[in-house]
Amino acid sequence: MLSKSLDLTETLGEGMVEILDASAMENSVTPHLGSNIDCRI
Repeated sequence: MLSKSLDLTETLGEGMVEILDASAMENSVTPHLGSNIDCRI
């Protein structure tokens, strides 16, 4: 049971790493998007 739980946790962790890598790649393609916020009062 513990082995299955550890396998599932490892799989979910790998998925999270892939998602983070994909967002980092998106930022490197369009680095100017989302880096500035214009605020006026």
